[in-house]
Amino acid sequence: MDENTVARRGHSRHPVAWTIQALEARCTRNASGCLEWQGATTAGGYGSLRVRNRGVTAHRFAWELRHGPVPDGLFVLHHCDNRPCIADGHLFLGTIKDNAIDAARKGRIAGQRLTADDVRRIRAADVPQDVLVKQYGVCQATISHIQTGRNWRHVT
Repeated sequence: MDENTVARRGHSRHPVAWTIQALEARCTRNASGCLEWQGATTAGGYGSLRVRNRGVTAHRFAWELRHGPVPDGLFVLHHCDNRPCIADGHLFLGTIKDNAIDAARKGRIAGQRLTADDVRRIRAADVPQDVLVKQYGVCQATISHIQTGRNWRHVT
C-alpha cells in the first residue's frame, strides 16, 4: 500500500487509494463555500479518518494531499473557523502562536475563565468531571489537566 492508502475496517484486502477528489466526494459545500467533511469527527468537531492505520484530521490530510507534508512546527489552520471544512482556500499553515493571534483577532478567545480559587475547588471536588465541565463552562480536558497537575501547577 502506498502512503495515501487506507484500509477500511473489515476490508483490509481492498484498500482505498485516497485522492483529493475522493476526499472531497465525502463532503458537502455550505452557503459560505466551506467544504464540510461528512464522515466521523473528533470530540472537538474536526473531520476525522484513518489513513495508514492511524487517525488523522480531514483538513490536515486534505492539505497534505494538495500540497505535501506539513513542515515540523506548523499546523493546518482554518480562515473560516469551520472545523469540518477542508476547502483549499479556507486552510493555511501557521504556528501555535499564529493560531492564538487568529483566534484573538476573530474574538474566539474571551479570556481566562478560571480563577485560582476555581482551580482549588476543582482539585478538591469529589464529583465526576462532567459535572465540573458544566459548572465551570470549560472542556473535560481542562478539568483533567487541572486535576492531574498538568495545568495550573503554580496554584496550591
